[in-house]
Amino acid sequence: MGTKDALSKAIAGFDGRASTPLTEAKAALGGRADFHRAAVALADDGDAAVSSGATWLIKHELEAGWAMPAGLARALTARLGGVTDDWAMLHLCQSARLMPLAGTDLGIWRDWLAPLLSHDRPFLRAWSLDALCRLGELESAYQAEADGHLARMASDPAASVRARARRLEKARARR
Repeated sequence: MGTKDALSKAIAGFDGRASTPLTEAKAALGGRADFHRAAVALADDGDAAVSSGATWLIKHELEAGWAMPAGLARALTARLGGVTDDWAMLHLCQSARLMPLAGTDLGIWRDWLAPLLSHDRPFLRAWSLDALCRLGELESAYQAEADGHLARMASDPAASVRARARRLEKARARR
């Protein structure tokens, strides 16, 4: 069985909460040369459990210090439009700071992230703001837009969004 199929099968039971199936999948398949490529390929899977599990693994790997190759970042960017699960979207928003995004991919991310600023789920609003601010750090052409979003989201009804906006403002002031 190929890595993509094996990974899909291993994470299909992910319930969005208990990470055990995901850490077990990483332990069983993480040594394969195409493990990360398989996770990226599953990011936009039609099965929400697979999509959220794959994006959780990507996020987990990035947070553990994995340096995502630029080619995989481009491959993931190409799949953004197919990512529809709320948890998968959240994982990608939280991962954006750790990915090597550049060039035309920045615009694709901006277009994907912008609608999430008005999502029903506050954590998606908060983390899409974080990712959009990251784009502003990477490309000066997006800085004014990120500043506008940051100012607007500072008065969001959800405390989690306002807290993320404050953290982003503080981080910006330290630079």
